[in-house]
Amino acid sequence: MKHILSTIVFFGTICFAWGQSSTLTIKMKEKEAPLSAYVYLNQGSTLIPVDSIKLGKGTFTFKTKNYKPGIYSFVLSEDTFARIIVNNEDVEVSTSLESLPDSLHVIKSEENRVYYSFLRAREAYNKKIEAITTLLKFYPTKGKMNRVLLKEKRAIENSYSGTIRSLINSKGDLLASKIILAELPVKAPENLTEEEKRQYLISNWWSSFPFESANIINTPSVSDKLWDYIDLFYVDGASREDQASYFKRAVDEVMNQPGISQEVQAFFKTELIKTFSQSSYDGIIEYIKKNYPLKSGPEQNLLDSEFEQLISLTTGKPAPDFTIESSSLKAKLSELSNNGTILIFWSMECSHCRKMLPALARNYKTIKELGFDVVAINLDAYKPAWKAFIKSNGYEWIDMIIQNPFNSPITSAYHVTGTPIIYIIDKNKTIYDKPSDVKTILKSIERLSDEQNKK
Repeated sequence: MKHILSTIVFFGTICFAWGQSSTLTIKMKEKEAPLSAYVYLNQGSTLIPVDSIKLGKGTFTFKTKNYKPGIYSFVLSEDTFARIIVNNEDVEVSTSLESLPDSLHVIKSEENRVYYSFLRAREAYNKKIEAITTLLKFYPTKGKMNRVLLKEKRAIENSYSGTIRSLINSKGDLLASKIILAELPVKAPENLTEEEKRQYLISNWWSSFPFESANIINTPSVSDKLWDYIDLFYVDGASREDQASYFKRAVDEVMNQPGISQEVQAFFKTELIKTFSQSSYDGIIEYIKKNYPLKSGPEQNLLDSEFEQLISLTTGKPAPDFTIESSSLKAKLSELSNNGTILIFWSMECSHCRKMLPALARNYKTIKELGFDVVAINLDAYKPAWKAFIKSNGYEWIDMIIQNPFNSPITSAYHVTGTPIIYIIDKNKTIYDKPSDVKTILKSIERLSDEQNKK
C-alpha cells in the first residue's frame, strides 16, 4: 500500500514566523529570458506554496527570514525544479535552465554544500552498483569473475559508507546531516531468506532516523520512508482481520519510537490517517485517533475536524449523494438502479490512472454482468483534452468532469486530495470498500455480489 500522491496545498503564500534575516539567491545562466519562479516547502509528500517572483530575469532573490528550516523546491515549471535547504543562513546557488538540479553549483551555504555532496555521491554509487548487478547476471555464481565483481561491489559499498559517515560526522549539527540520516536506506544481509529479510528491515528500518528533529518533517523523503515501512507489514494472502492487525502493529512501532518529537509524531499521525482513510483498511484511523491523541491547539482542532470528515467516509457509512451533469448527460448517485457503483476520481496527469482505466475497460463486460455501474469523474482543467482521451479509448461507462476540483461540493464530500480515489458503493448506497487497483476492484465487487445474492 503506497501513499497516493504528492499533493500541492493551495493556501496562497504562507509566512512562517521564524528566524534571522537571510536570503535565497538563484543565479541562472540564462540572463535574458523572463521567467516566473516559485518556492514550495516540501512537507513530506505535500508541497506548500511559500513565495514567488513573476517574470524575473537572470537572478531570483527571496527573503527567507520567515521560512521554516527544511527543503524547498525552487520551481520554474512542472518538470523544472531544484531542491534547496533553507536554515537561517544566506543561500546562493547558480544553475542552468537546461538542467536545473544537475547543474546546480553552491556558491554560499554550508547546508547545501553537504546536501549536494551527498546527492552526487549517492547518484554515483547507485550507477556503479546498478552496473555491477547487471554484470553479475552474466557470470556463474561460483565463478572467478563473480567473485571479482562481488569484491568490487563490497569496495564500492564501503567507500560510499565512508563518504556518508564523513559528511555526517564532520557536520553533525547541520540540518543536512539529519536529512542524510533520514534518507539512508536499510539493507538486509544477502544470505537471509525473504521473510528473514523482511523481519530484519522491520527491526532496523528506523535505526538512523532523527526522530528528535522537528524539522525533519519539512523534507520530501519522510513520507516515502514512512510508507515503505508500512509496506513491510503487508502479508500477501493474509485475512482481512490479520492484515489489519499487522498494520496496527506498524502504527504502534512507528508512533512509539524512542525520542520521537511531538512534531514528528503529529506529522506521522496525519499522514497515516489521511492515507488509511483512502484505503480498504480505513477502520485503522479510529485506532490511531484513540491511541495517539495530540495535545489541544489549532493543529489538533484542524486534525479533529478533518478526522470527523474522514470517519464519515469509512466503510459501512452512507455514500454522500451527488448530482453531476454535462451537456448531454446527468447522473445522480441515489437514482442509479443497480447492484452497486464503482466511483472513480481520476486525472490524466496521474500515471496510475492512465494505466488503470484501460485495464478496467477490458473487464467492463464482467462488471456489467455483475450489475455494477462505473462513474468515472475526471479532475483536469482542460475539457477538450479529456473529451479526446475519452473518445480515443471508447469507454462505455458514465464519464464526467469537474474542472475545478478545489471548489467542488462533490470532491469535498468525498475528501478527494489526490488521484486515483476509488469507492465501491453497494445498492443501498453505502460505502462497501476502497480498493486501489483493478485487481482489488474486481475482487471487491465479486465479494459484494456474492453477499447481496445470499441476502
